[in-house]
Formats: sequence, structure tokens, C-alpha cells
Amino acid sequence: MSLKCVLQATLEEHYGRPEAESVAEVKRVYNELNLKKISNAHMNETRDDIYKMIQQMSGLGDVGLNQEFFFKLMENMNNAPIS
Repeated sequence: MSLKCVLQATLEEHYGRPEAESVAEVKRVYNELNLKKISNAHMNETRDDIYKMIQQMSGLGDVGLNQEFFFKLMENMNNAPIS
């Protein structure tokens, strides 16, 4: 059985279960796959794309909004930790 299949089976068996053993197994897979680094990189790329889109938005003043409103929203989302 490939490592991918083993990890998938482990997640299917343990994800969402409250027992300490299951939590530990899911964390082990998370760490083994280095998902924190991968998810942080993806979040940074996505955030950069969103900031660029905000900067390119026009006509916001016509509806009573401005770029600063959207930048503040992004700042608030950036402060929400991902564990």
C-alpha cells in the first residue's frame, strides 16, 4: 500500500473523532505532509491576489465604498489564526 493510501486511510478513520488517539493521528498526518507550510504559502498567494484585485477596483465611490474598507476587511481576516 502506498504512503498516500496509508495517510488517506488514517485520515478517513480518525478525522473528526474526539478521542485523543484520533486527534494525535490527524496531527501526525498534518505534520508529516507539512500542511501548515503548504497552507500558509497558499494563503499568502491568495491574499496577494486579493490585494491586487482590490487595488484594481474602480467605481467603489459610486456605491459609497472605498479600497480602505476592503483592506480593513483583509487585515481582520489576516489576524485570524489558522492552527
